[in-house]
Amino acid sequence: MEAEYKILFVGGVFLDKQKEYINKNSKGAIQYAANSLQWNYIHGIENNLLNKIDLLNAVFVGTFPKYFNKIFVKGCGEYIDDDRYITDVGFVNLPVIAENIKYFALKRSIKKWLRYNKKKEIYVIAYGFFEQNIKLLSYVKKYSNITTCLIIPDLPQYMSLNRDLSVLRKILLYRIQNIFDRYRNHIDCFSVITKQMGESLNIPTDKYVVIDGMIEFTGLSIQNIIQNNNENTQFSFLYTGGLSSSYGTDMLVNCFLKMKNKDTELWICGDGPYLKALLNICKTESRIHYMGVLPQDECIKMQHLASCLVNPRQDSEITKYSFPSKTMEYLASGKPVIAKKLDGMDDRYADLFYHFNDSDDLIEVMDMVSGLDADILNNTGLKGKKFVAINKNSKYQTKKLLNLLTINIGEGNK
Repeated sequence: MEAEYKILFVGGVFLDKQKEYINKNSKGAIQYAANSLQWNYIHGIENNLLNKIDLLNAVFVGTFPKYFNKIFVKGCGEYIDDDRYITDVGFVNLPVIAENIKYFALKRSIKKWLRYNKKKEIYVIAYGFFEQNIKLLSYVKKYSNITTCLIIPDLPQYMSLNRDLSVLRKILLYRIQNIFDRYRNHIDCFSVITKQMGESLNIPTDKYVVIDGMIEFTGLSIQNIIQNNNENTQFSFLYTGGLSSSYGTDMLVNCFLKMKNKDTELWICGDGPYLKALLNICKTESRIHYMGVLPQDECIKMQHLASCLVNPRQDSEITKYSFPSKTMEYLASGKPVIAKKLDGMDDRYADLFYHFNDSDDLIEVMDMVSGLDADILNNTGLKGKKFVAINKNSKYQTKKLLNLLTINIGEGNK
């Protein structure tokens, strides 16, 4: 008889009890994408194992006072929700020291959790290349029956390319890398976004799996999508995401204004350094509509209402170490997508969307796509949707991680 096992997911998801609190106190962009990806990992693992996993949480919000109104982020404590045992810790939310404070709060909770599950084989999976996660995984390795895994969705040094790094920020980045180098041998396996990320971190190929993203569908039917598309009398392009030069938002706006086809609209949702310039343009350009910062479910609704979705991001150093999750999300909508095949994307994406190479090319592609027959657009959109539904659903993607962890799939706990 196989030994019992338990899986603990360490992350920073938005719990139902917290959502109103987070929305009310956040300033600027909220980490909806990170929240979605974490829940996709959790749900995918649970669907494979036919069982719930436990959650140790310190919610991902910006630091006080610039990005969050509260100096202390309250936790929800310990409780059971949908048969999932959850421990949500509070922490002092100040720059520089927040990660250390989170570490000690998480460490206290995981010690208690480990005592309760001491007779079981343990798997601890932590989300994010953060100091507290690396140190926490190192700490639990003193127990002989624990396998550790770190999910690395992005690298900190490539998350701030749209602004100059301060001396303090550079010191903190160096500190995280130094901590990783010191404790990396205590981490048994990794999930990374691209192959290049694994190579950059010098992780042996047998210790990591590439999971470039995941999708969970909202339940909107294909017929809903087609009907929504036909209800729009004017062709509309949509961009949802960060507003900055590094994401290509300014290039998208400039290209839209240079299109020959003026019977089109551009809808934009999000926040970032480019917002002020965008709002000034909207004052004189009635065809460009800024929708504000919307929750993820509202963004998805907008994607189903638009005629075509555009991801204007260009190749840069960051695209080797990140996957444009926006493109995968766009493809899942069943709508035609305009995007560039970036360095971190595998070749299977090559024929799923309309490609562009540079700004001049983007103008031509937008003009071309806006003139295509509705049936052609629908067929292109449905091809992309089918691909991600089969190959990028959370159950399929997390199965690769469970195989790396050598956990028996589909049997649940004995």
